[in-house]
Amino acid sequence: MGFMFAASICSSLGAVHDGEGEAISCQAEDGYIMTPGIPVFDSNKLYSKNPWLFSTCSVEAFKKTLANKDCVTRKPVYNEAEIDEWNKFMNKLPGQKYTYSEQCELTFGRGYAYCGVWTMY
Repeated sequence: MGFMFAASICSSLGAVHDGEGEAISCQAEDGYIMTPGIPVFDSNKLYSKNPWLFSTCSVEAFKKTLANKDCVTRKPVYNEAEIDEWNKFMNKLPGQKYTYSEQCELTFGRGYAYCGVWTMY
């Protein structure tokens, strides 16, 4: 699920599938996030080489899309209370704040828990 979310965000930021269109110079076989097709996370499989990384083509697309967006480059102004709240909230990464089972429960509801292993087909 996270992989599909990441690929959707990449598309929203202007990236296309590696090996296609403006990303023709990036090989799909390199197995980055924007590899076309369904990923299989197995070190012996073709699409497992770089499943959590962006190809150079994706990064260039992000830069091109975001280059003139002042909402991204403009530095916001925060008051002291907002900064304190942010610092309290950001002292840990999400995976450090919540266990796998807690994340499942927050996402899917009471009674759901991490089962240990999953695969995508």
